[in-house]
Amino acid sequence: MTDLLKRNRLGYTLVELVMVFLIANILFFMGYRTLTSLRRSSEPGLSNRLMIQMEARKAADNISDMIRSSSEIIRPLTGETTPFLVTKDLVNNICLYYLIDDRGNSEKFQKKLFKLISYTHDYSGGYSGKNEKLVCSSIKSVTFTSTTPSSVTMNATLAAEKGEFQFITEIGIMNLGDIE
Repeated sequence: MTDLLKRNRLGYTLVELVMVFLIANILFFMGYRTLTSLRRSSEPGLSNRLMIQMEARKAADNISDMIRSSSEIIRPLTGETTPFLVTKDLVNNICLYYLIDDRGNSEKFQKKLFKLISYTHDYSGGYSGKNEKLVCSSIKSVTFTSTTPSSVTMNATLAAEKGEFQFITEIGIMNLGDIE
């Protein structure tokens, strides 16, 4: 008789199949709702980080283009690290890259921030505001390290309301001093 019961019990009953189906659906919907809520909560933070990264990349490209057009690095000396950079261009104008207070963004983001300024001295005598250019704003820190006589490593941290992004880039100058 036990053999007869074993033969009749080879499949599952309809009630067992329905219960498994209901439990699987409940677990699926709970997982779906959890993933959806996690995605919604992480999207603002992700977009803020991407915006900071995009601004940092744009700033790095802008700074790199300006420094590459130089013919000589005057300061920092090879192996030296400074918070400023002094270069000479093809017509022997001196260009200084330095930080000044960024009061607007400092108040807005509640942290001490700076602007990176480029000033080109064209030997016209004294300071001229038209020779000053804003290179980048919302900078938390920047340093320049001269690795060779014709290249400099820039280490900068850009900040925004909800985060910071640090980048390091090696910039080689054109060094076309021998070309007339």
